[in-house]
Formats: sequence, structure tokens, C-alpha cells
Amino acid sequence: MKKALTLIFLEDGYRETEIIQNTFLRVEDMIILGHAHSELKLVRMLKEFLPDFLLLKSEMISYEFLLKLYPLINNSDVKIFVSSPNYKEEEKIKDLFKKLKFNTPFYFLQIRPSDNVEILAEKFSVAIKNLLKTSPVRVKEKAEAAPGHEKAEKLIIIGSSAGGPRILKNILLQMPDRVPASIVLVQHIPSTFSQTLVESLSHRTQLNMKEAEEGDVLYNNIIYVAKGDYHLEIVRRGQNKCLHLHKGPKVWSVRPAIDVTMISAAKVFKNKIIAVILTGIGNDGTEGVKVIKKAGGTVIAQDQATSLIYGMPKSAVESGCVDFVLPYYKISDVSVNLVKEK
Repeated sequence: MKKALTLIFLEDGYRETEIIQNTFLRVEDMIILGHAHSELKLVRMLKEFLPDFLLLKSEMISYEFLLKLYPLINNSDVKIFVSSPNYKEEEKIKDLFKKLKFNTPFYFLQIRPSDNVEILAEKFSVAIKNLLKTSPVRVKEKAEAAPGHEKAEKLIIIGSSAGGPRILKNILLQMPDRVPASIVLVQHIPSTFSQTLVESLSHRTQLNMKEAEEGDVLYNNIIYVAKGDYHLEIVRRGQNKCLHLHKGPKVWSVRPAIDVTMISAAKVFKNKIIAVILTGIGNDGTEGVKVIKKAGGTVIAQDQATSLIYGMPKSAVESGCVDFVLPYYKISDVSVNLVKEK
């Protein structure tokens, strides 16, 4: 199974931006996740979602600039392209990376003003292959219920928006390899990136993970990620608790909406739910936690100090239905312990 590779690039010139966008239309399996026109915008983007590749121009790189990137991408899976019209900059860039003890792999490309998009596409394709050789992309096979997997009687449901993917990676990294529940993730994300999110997050957990599909039966030890541009509901079909995807009207201007999933889950799992609201803009999830709390479930909200945007968690807390307000690094342990007690 091929992985859709993602790219964020920093470029402040219109013509150069257009050339980069046209170039990567010709690079197989590469999707431009975003374009930052300033250092500040780049930092904000990297706080929200880590791409597979980051493209920087050599003249934009300084010690101070790398110092800002260091806590965001060092020891992550991000790989860096550094472009320059000549190779004289390469040693300077290497020295800066070495000085900061950067462990992030990078590839230096000589990009001439005369290079057209076909030449650039070939150069980047070669660079990608070289970087992937030094840091292989691991892709899990589609998650299936292995022999012995039990149908879920309990559920952990996590809702997140802006800043969510980074927090989810840390939460999943701390999850044990067995959880006596299904885990459902609802992240506000464009439709084209939900499978990419699955592939990115699956590196961080020993649990099986898959993008939600119509009719999926919920099993313990499997993480189901809501599909972009589809609402995700949990329904009962005979003896099974299943997933139902549909394109109903957007809720809070988003689809999937966390409220839709949580409200449907409460009808099926009743008090056997741990609901978690993470960083994000707006109020999505608040109505859902009200219904879950009324059904006897337990609700966790991320605290303000560790939230990129304290909108959704704040709204949930103000509803009076939150049992625990926690920093992201405590959410995994607490939610798993709580679900064991259900």
C-alpha cells in the first residue's frame, strides 16, 4: 500500500510559490499540505500538523530560525529539503544543524533559476527516494479484527480540531498495546487527509488503526478514525455495534462533527463511554459531552496550558459536564484506567 506523502513549504514570493505548486503536481504520491509565507505561519502550521517533508530555502535558514523549529520537529518523522542556487551554502547549513544537534534528516538540492518544473520534479523525486532510504516510511496494513479480538462493550471517543494531530500523536504514544475498548477519533480535517492522518498516527501506537468505513464492527484494541467530509455515527445492527458514515448537513460548519458521533455513541454504549475533548476552535463536542454525561459516561477535557486553542475544551468545561481537566500527557493513562473501571 502506497503512502500519500505530505509537504509544507516556506516561500514568500508569488512566482516561486506557483512554481513549487506546479512542480509537486508532477511528483508521484506527494500532496502539498500547506504553504507558509512567514516564519510565524510556519511555526503555527507545524504546531497543528507535522508533514512528511518540509521545504526551506537556504537563505531563510539561520541559527535563530532553526532554534524555533527545533522543539517542533527534532526527533520527529519530518524530513527537510533545503534548496539553494549553489552548493556553497551546504556546509553552512550542515554546521547549523550540527550546532543545534538536529537529528532531523535533510537533503540539499541545487535549484537553478533556469530549472523548469519538469527538471525540478525529477530533482525532488530523487531527493525523496534518498531521504526515504535513510528514514523508511512505515505503513501499517489495514486493521482487521484478529482472532481473539472481542467485540467492544466500552468506548473511548476523542474529539479534536486545530492542533489535534500533534496532541493525538502524544496520547497514542502512551497508550498500552491492549485496551478493553474501541477507540474512535474524530478530528476536523479535510477529506483528502484523513487516510494520511491514519498513516501518520499509526506509527505512534501498537494498537491497530484504520480509517472508518461504512458498517465497520467495533472491536477492542482497534482505533477508528473518522473519514474526512463524512459524519460518523455509532449504531446498533443486530448484535453488533457498528459505524455508519453519511453526508448529512454540516454541524458547527464541519463534517465530521464531534457532536454527531458522541450523541449517537451515548445511545449505543450508554454509561460505558470515556469522552475526551482536545484542543480546537469553537463549541463542537459540548452537546455531545452533555448527552454522554447524562447517560452516565465520563468526560475529560484538555487543560488550557497544553491546548493550542482553548476553545472546544473551554466550552465543554463551561457546560458543567467535565469530570477531569488534564494536560495532554495525562489523558492516555487516565482514560484507559477509567475505561477499565466501567
